[in-house]
Amino acid sequence: MEQKKKTLPQLVREYPVITCIALVIVYIICRRITHWLFAQVFSAVPVREILDVIWPFIIVMATGCLMAYKKRGFFKTLVLCIPLMIYGLINWSGNIVLFVTEPGIEWKSPLRMIISLLPLLAVGFREESVFRGVAVNIMTDKYAKDRRGILFIVLFTGFCFGIMHMQNIFIGQSLLSTIEQSLNAVCLGIIFAAVYLRGGNLWALMLIHSFIDIGGMSRGLLTKTYDMDAIGMLASNKETTIDPRATAVKAGIWIACVLAGLFMIRKSKCDEIIAKFRKNVEV
Repeated sequence: MEQKKKTLPQLVREYPVITCIALVIVYIICRRITHWLFAQVFSAVPVREILDVIWPFIIVMATGCLMAYKKRGFFKTLVLCIPLMIYGLINWSGNIVLFVTEPGIEWKSPLRMIISLLPLLAVGFREESVFRGVAVNIMTDKYAKDRRGILFIVLFTGFCFGIMHMQNIFIGQSLLSTIEQSLNAVCLGIIFAAVYLRGGNLWALMLIHSFIDIGGMSRGLLTKTYDMDAIGMLASNKETTIDPRATAVKAGIWIACVLAGLFMIRKSKCDEIIAKFRKNVEV
């Protein structure tokens, strides 16, 4: 008998590690194309953001992971996101101090603020869709069978998420700043994956992801004084030297993120994740 050709969703679940690596490459290619289109063809912000949510949705649909958008557990996932909320508040704190203490800060109009924030809402949608909605989901089919498999899912998808951020060197960010951002993304990717495995709701992760990004870029997004879009702010990161004190603080935060993620997938909770996964398979 002639063997049936396997569909793309079947292939990505059969070869999840290769698929995750391919996702990083495809993601970077799509971002390079959209950056070029934004610069050369589409200048209107609404058009940019529509494009930037269409191609991640196509990836989710093509890999057979649309169910990721339907999973419940919004409030449970939000509760599990408390460490990420704390991280986000750290991002916000430095800018809030600046807003309060620096005289002569000029704020954008509410409409301009909304327009400035739209790109970061799209970032939360596309990154969570691809790296948790697709990558984590396809890894669970093969590896969510024991504690070691759960740990591998969290660490590997976190690594892929971090490596993807190395693309920012192409928009003018310095190599040192890009490596630092990628290390930060690896640690965040680990805790995001752990939260997703426990909570399961992608929309809650998108919300918290956007909260973190907005906090880190609020000066440029909310004020006329430091007016700059997200891409411009990343491109302005030209650090070429290491500040030992600042690096030690960042390393401490990164380690805390990793430990929080690993705590979420401790043995008793791994058993819970595996039981939930098996139940879904049986259904």
